[in-house]
Amino acid sequence: MDENQYRLKRIKFKGKSLAIIMQNENGPCPLLGIANVLILKGKIFIHPDFPSVSHNDLSEMVINHLFEHTSNQRDKLPEDMRANYDQNLNDALNKMPTLQYGLDVNVGFTNIDSFEFTEEMAIFDLLGIRLLHGWIVDPVNEQEIYNVIENKTYNELIEMIIELQCAQNDDDNNNDNEELNKNKLADQFLKIYPSQLTGYGIQQLKENIKEGEFAVFFRNNHFSAL
Repeated sequence: MDENQYRLKRIKFKGKSLAIIMQNENGPCPLLGIANVLILKGKIFIHPDFPSVSHNDLSEMVINHLFEHTSNQRDKLPEDMRANYDQNLNDALNKMPTLQYGLDVNVGFTNIDSFEFTEEMAIFDLLGIRLLHGWIVDPVNEQEIYNVIENKTYNELIEMIIELQCAQNDDDNNNDNEELNKNKLADQFLKIYPSQLTGYGIQQLKENIKEGEFAVFFRNNHFSAL
């Protein structure tokens, strides 16, 4: 199938026949995660008899809903907050074409909704959809690791591991042992959980997703409706 066409799958949900969108190739596509959440919430609709939907048509549906949703939300804001809201909306619209191919996501490791905020991430906030993950460190049973990475993001952990590798290749014995130990713990965490999902993360997802809530779940560079 053309990379700009997405196959549809018919499902029954709460007694209704719906069409959800399937990935056309094995790659990241946050647009599909967002669109499937909107379909399940009844915000956009694709006729279940259709075999597929084009990327352009899907993007248009999401953008139309974004305008409708943000217009209602903007009217509720104080006047001095609207300029910033409009800028976030403009940034999100400019980034919409990139959602077909992926999203630069930088997670934190202490909360299921911990992500570094970027222009691309604004679309989730504007649509009222939470982006979640389960790559969470246990503050009790993994306290030593937690103390090292609690305020770090994935990109910062990668920097720590690069420093560790450089130190291990360096014959100089004057390296800071405390820093080395921290870097080793960061490396240990990533090696223990290469699937980007922890038991504690699953527990936190169960406890913190609200009844009837739909979210987009990020794991291993994939975005799924949850």
